[in-house]
Amino acid sequence: LANIDSNGAALPLPYVPLINPLDIGVAAALLAVVLWLRSEPAREKWAAQPGVPIGLVGSAAFVWLNAMLVRGFHHFGDVPFRFDAWTHSLAVQTGITLLWTTTALVLMWLSAKRSMRLPWMVGAALLAAVVAKLMLVDLSGTGTVTRTCASTTSVRSSTTPVSTLDRDRRPRRAGVSGTRAAYTSVR
Repeated sequence: LANIDSNGAALPLPYVPLINPLDIGVAAALLAVVLWLRSEPAREKWAAQPGVPIGLVGSAAFVWLNAMLVRGFHHFGDVPFRFDAWTHSLAVQTGITLLWTTTALVLMWLSAKRSMRLPWMVGAALLAAVVAKLMLVDLSGTGTVTRTCASTTSVRSSTTPVSTLDRDRRPRRAGVSGTRAAYTSVR
């Protein structure tokens, strides 16, 4: 809760992302939970549902990333540390769009490399949330072409390279090319 409610200031020390008491505390807590999850008692306790603790830690880390982003805009972009200020700030909204898109694409890419369906679906759902945010928040009658163009361009420019990463690794049959090859398996 401190991660959401605190702006991370530790006066008289200057605010430095990742190296401030709040972020160090959250990182230590997440690390402690991850280390505990690797212990034998934790593995026995969560044996029936091994994905639940990982999902909870991942969700907490995602909230932490978002809070760090907003705190950075508060300290370095002069955005007040209030929810209404965040929703009306072009910089914060574009930053959230980029953070969510990058997180979704990295999660989908790593999950695809490891053949893990559930994390890939979480990444796809996060990417769908980005598109919904673009439609409902960024395009919601704000009248600013800059906000719309910045968000849309950032999402499009970050999704295009990821969609081509594994293009050469698809199984192909001799003499088959293009879209048909993507749906053909090697025998």
